[in-house]
Amino acid sequence: MLAVPPAFAADLAPVKYRESEKLLWSGFYVGANAGFARSADPRIDCLGFGGPCGTAFPAPKADGAEFGLQGGYNWQVGNFVVGVEADINKLAAEGVASFSGIDPAKGPDQLSSRYDWLGTARGRVGVTAGSALFYATGGFAYGRVGHNYLYGTGSPANTQAFGLAENRTGWTVGGGAEYALDQNWSVKGEYLYVHLAGSNLDISSLQANFGPNPPGTNFLRYRNDLNIARVGVNYRF
Repeated sequence: MLAVPPAFAADLAPVKYRESEKLLWSGFYVGANAGFARSADPRIDCLGFGGPCGTAFPAPKADGAEFGLQGGYNWQVGNFVVGVEADINKLAAEGVASFSGIDPAKGPDQLSSRYDWLGTARGRVGVTAGSALFYATGGFAYGRVGHNYLYGTGSPANTQAFGLAENRTGWTVGGGAEYALDQNWSVKGEYLYVHLAGSNLDISSLQANFGPNPPGTNFLRYRNDLNIARVGVNYRF
């Protein structure tokens, strides 16, 4: 009676979680993320100057940390997972570019850009492989941006300042991978390309060799595109 058949003894051996219970991605989840944001292809175009301004206005390259919260819902069919996700993130991406300017006698000019926060509402489509989920994502993006132009920073008495801060909307696409630690907790890595509508900074009143001009006639147009790489953690209910 004390002898244990080998097959029965094997049945009593510890079984890994993945082999004893099927991992399910379906359901609600919430989580947090942190990462890095950098302006993608920064560029400033001149509008209404009666011709192109060439390289007179170099675009500042903004970058910095980002962190925030996300939540969503997944539906799983076999090895395929579809879902929706929304997030809101604080951005600390800033950049400054100084240059000789269009009137060097007044000292260098300065351009700056910043990105204050960003939110997205996206769909996700993925496939599972063991404990991992590989997915593509895309959807709506919105955020707050700020841009400034200082003309003649070498002489405070002659400095002219122009700036704006506004909310912009656009779209985002990207992809990532998520790894389940158990049935509830998972970690992920994700990349997003974000395109927000451009910003037009009105500098028509600039006292320079081409102005001033009536308001709304001369603009600097800033691109508002970002590359975002981040990691995160999710808890599934």
